[in-house]
Amino acid sequence: MRRKLFVLAVILVFGCLQAVIGTAAGETKRRVKPDGVRAVYLSSAHIYNQKKIEYLERIFSTTNANGIVIDFKDNNVPNQNYMAGLVKRFKEKGVYTIALIVTFQDSYFARQHPEIAIKSSSGEFWFSGKKSWKRYWLDPISCLAQDYNIEVAKRAIDAGFDEIQFDYIRFPTDGNMKDIRYPFFNPRKDNKSAVMREFFKKIHDSLKGYSPKTIISIDVYGEVLVYGEVPGIGQALNDITENFDVVCPMAYPSHYSCGEFGVQDPTAHPYKVYFVTLQRGLAYLKGKNIIIRPWVQDFSIRSIYGCGPYVFYDKEKVSAQI
Repeated sequence: MRRKLFVLAVILVFGCLQAVIGTAAGETKRRVKPDGVRAVYLSSAHIYNQKKIEYLERIFSTTNANGIVIDFKDNNVPNQNYMAGLVKRFKEKGVYTIALIVTFQDSYFARQHPEIAIKSSSGEFWFSGKKSWKRYWLDPISCLAQDYNIEVAKRAIDAGFDEIQFDYIRFPTDGNMKDIRYPFFNPRKDNKSAVMREFFKKIHDSLKGYSPKTIISIDVYGEVLVYGEVPGIGQALNDITENFDVVCPMAYPSHYSCGEFGVQDPTAHPYKVYFVTLQRGLAYLKGKNIIIRPWVQDFSIRSIYGCGPYVFYDKEKVSAQI
C-alpha cells in the first residue's frame, strides 16, 4: 500500500487567487502529482471565453497554482474536440487537469429521459433551489443514470484529463423533500448509503478498467468529514476510501448549521471551521490510502441558515481556510 498522502490544496474562484497564493514567476514546471494540486476552477459559463482562459494562463505563469478543475458535464457535455484542445493547451503549460462531472443533478438528461427523473406528487419534475432555476434530478438508483455518467467520464478520459471528479454524486437535499417521488428508489426498503456504495464501486471498476492511471475523485459535504457519513445523502467515508483516490470536502463555512463548532455563525469563523473539519476527517481516515484536497470558499454570502449577517470573504478569510 502506498503511504497515505494528504494535501490542503486551494481551489478558488478567480477574485482573490493572486493575492492569496503569491507569485512564483520563473518556477520550473514539473509534473504535478495528485497530492500536490493547487487548482483554480473554470465553470461551464466560461469554457469558451478566451479572455478568461488567457487570464488563467497568466495565473499559472505568475503564481504557484498548478491545476485546473473544468466543468466537463454540468448539464450538456461540451464539444469533445474543443475540450481535448483545451486540455492539451493547459497541459503544455504543466497544468494538472481535472474534469468535473455533475452527476445526478442533471436537468438536460432529466428532460431527455423523464422516466428516470425524480418527480413531485403532482407528476412534475422535482427541483432543488428555486423553481425558476429548473434544477432537476435523476434517480441515483437508476442504471441508465449511472451508466450515462460513467460514459461521460470515459469521454473526459479520452479528452486527456488527468483526473475525473464527481460532484452531486448523492441523493438530493435542498428542496421539498416531503414532496419527492423516486421512480425506482423505494425509501421503505432501499438504503441510500447502500445505493451509493454500489455506484462508487461501479465507477471504480469501470474507470480503472478503462484507464488504470486515471485518478478518480469525489466532492462531498464538509459534514461527511466531520461525522464520517451523512446517511440522508448516501455518502460515507468508508465507502469513499475504498473506491476513490481523492476526497474533496466542500467545507464552506457559510454552509454549516448555526451553532456548529460552538459558534453561532460558522461563516464568521473560517479558520475554526476548516481546522475542525479536517482534523476530524483525518481521524476518520487514519490509515486509509486516500488524498484529502478541500475546496476553499472564495465567495461572499450570508449563512444559508441565516445564522448571522452577511460576511465578506476577503484575502484574510480565504487565507484563514488555507
